[in-house]
Amino acid sequence: MIKLLVTDLDGTLLKDDKTISQHTINMIHKMIDKGHYFVISTGRPFFRITKILESLDIINDKNICICNNGGLIITTDGSKTLYEEKMEEGSIIELVDLAIKFNLNMLVYQKDYIVTDYLDDRIDLLKGQSCVKIIEGGKEALKSLTDVYKVVFNASDEELFAARDKIPTELLSRYNFVYTGKNFLEVNKKTIDKGIGLKRLIEILNIDINNTYAVGDEENDLSLVKAAGIGCAVSNANPKLKEVASYITLSNEESIFSLTLECNFITRKRDVYQYVQIAMTIMDRDTEEREYRPFMKIYDNYPKYLFTTDTMLQKRDGVIHCNLIDFIAENKELEK
Repeated sequence: MIKLLVTDLDGTLLKDDKTISQHTINMIHKMIDKGHYFVISTGRPFFRITKILESLDIINDKNICICNNGGLIITTDGSKTLYEEKMEEGSIIELVDLAIKFNLNMLVYQKDYIVTDYLDDRIDLLKGQSCVKIIEGGKEALKSLTDVYKVVFNASDEELFAARDKIPTELLSRYNFVYTGKNFLEVNKKTIDKGIGLKRLIEILNIDINNTYAVGDEENDLSLVKAAGIGCAVSNANPKLKEVASYITLSNEESIFSLTLECNFITRKRDVYQYVQIAMTIMDRDTEEREYRPFMKIYDNYPKYLFTTDTMLQKRDGVIHCNLIDFIAENKELEK
C-alpha cells in the first residue's frame, strides 16, 4: 500500500532558523526507501527550494515537489514538469492597479525570477539574491511582464488586511487572495491552490486518497489539508487551519513525524478520529508512562483510548482506560 505525505515548507517542515532536523531527514529517507512518496508543497517557486532539496538529498527524476501554491508539479531535479499553470495574460495589469490603489509593494513570480520595482526592508530573505530583478519605471513597468505564475503583495499586516477587505467582488471571483505569513498576501488564479495541486498529483500517481496525508501551518495550506485523506496542522499553525485539521501534531521546532510514529493506532469514522494505545498491563510504572506518553503530544480534542487487560482502571489526563476483554464482550463502540 503506497502512501503519500505532503508537507508545507516554511513554518512546517522548516524550523524557525530555516533548517530541518536530522531526525526528520532520516524519517523522510526511511519513508522513501519503503516505496512511499514524500512531497514538499510550497508557495515558493522551484528555484527557491533547490538548496532545501539538496539538504534533504532527494534530488532525482523520481521524487516530486509542488511549487507556486500548486501551479507547478515537477520532479526534484527539474527534468520533468508533470503539471504547470500560469496566470492569464493581462492579469498582471489589474493586479498592478490594485497594488497602486492600496500602496502595496509587489513581487511578480516568473519561471526563473522574482521581479519587483522595490525591495522593502521586510523582505530581507530576497535581498542580494540573483533570482531577484529590480525593474525601473515603478509599478507601471511591471505591467509589461509575461509568463507570470503568481503575485505577492507586501506591506504591514494591518495594510494587507485593510486592502483585502476592500478588494472588488469581481476580482475575488477570479483570484485567491491568501495571507501566507507576516507581511505577505499571495494572489493566484482560482484554479490554482495547494489543494488542487494535491488532487492533480494524486491523479498522476494513481494513489488512493485515503492513503494521503498533508501537514501545514498557514492559510494557504487550508485547501491542502482539506484535500488530503488525513489533514494535519502543526501546533504552531494559524487557528483557521487548526479548525479544519483532522488532528494537530507537534510544532515545526520538533518534527512532523513524531506523533504518527508513537501512537499505536489512529481510527477514523467519517470525520471523527480516535487515538488508541494497547498494552497487556500498565501495572508497572515504567510501562504506564510509556503508554501515556504519546497522548501527551496530541493537542486536539479527539478521544484517546488506552486498552489493557487490567481490572483496575485509571482516570488520568482525559484518557479513557478500558478493559479490552470487557469492551469486546459488551460490544461497545469508540466514542464519537
